[in-house]
Amino acid sequence: CKMKLQWVEVVHVKQSGTFTVRPACTSDKVYLIDHGMPKGEYFLVEYRDACGFDAELRHDSDERGRDRKGMALWHVDESGLMPVTHTSEGYPGDGTNPRKHYTVALAQADGDWDLEKGRNRGDSTDLFIRSSDPWKANVAY
Repeated sequence: CKMKLQWVEVVHVKQSGTFTVRPACTSDKVYLIDHGMPKGEYFLVEYRDACGFDAELRHDSDERGRDRKGMALWHVDESGLMPVTHTSEGYPGDGTNPRKHYTVALAQADGDWDLEKGRNRGDSTDLFIRSSDPWKANVAY
């Protein structure tokens, strides 16, 4: 991950507030949120916009022609509590152990878990966008 390679500056969010998150293509900051999480687990937040290495997001719009840009919310579990094998990975609601999950996973705003289910490689409803949009975030970890 970019954090481990020290390609980004980690901003550890320790209290609520208002933050300006710049596009990942122009900023080296990523926001880490671990409040209320088990030791070794956290979320990384970054804004993905259709520029730089994410320029292709502009060409992959949804049914209304909107670019696939928005906040990426990555769930990371470095605790080592989950054994990493081809059968140990899952997602909430997959009918197995509710704590079973990938070491790193994109928390998809639509709650469909398409990436984990092999349905697609990402779609226009995976990133978190303004709340005025028709779908609501449905994320559980």
